[in-house]
Amino acid sequence: MTKTELLASLKSEVSNEEYQLMKLRRMPHLSISNRKVILDMMEHETASDDWIDDIKVEQLRSVTYEYLRKYLSEHREGWRWVFLCCAYTAFILEVPMHPQEWVHYTTKLVDGKTEYYCPAKSNQMNTNCTFCVCKYVEEAEE
Repeated sequence: MTKTELLASLKSEVSNEEYQLMKLRRMPHLSISNRKVILDMMEHETASDDWIDDIKVEQLRSVTYEYLRKYLSEHREGWRWVFLCCAYTAFILEVPMHPQEWVHYTTKLVDGKTEYYCPAKSNQMNTNCTFCVCKYVEEAEE
């Protein structure tokens, strides 16, 4: 699917009622940072026609939900929002999934393009880090 199609698909997972409640800050189970990302996603009009493999999107959904089942099992109401934020930041915006103040990633401009380096990035397969644009901090030092 294209980024435009993915954006439309992600936005369709948010009802108009939920969107309105978010704008009014009336969704207490939604973190401040996730609320900001979802609002940005809902206001995002267009995306490129670059191709994104549907399988990658579903793999991200799978690893996200697997992680949440393990570490946030008592708050299922927030899982969808976490996945939507991860997919939007990773595939549409191509920026780090975590807010900068959470993991303190650094940036470097290389050939006119911003590269991100995360000190918390895991090198394990089948984690959300697999899909994040951040590189390992060690790569910045090379």
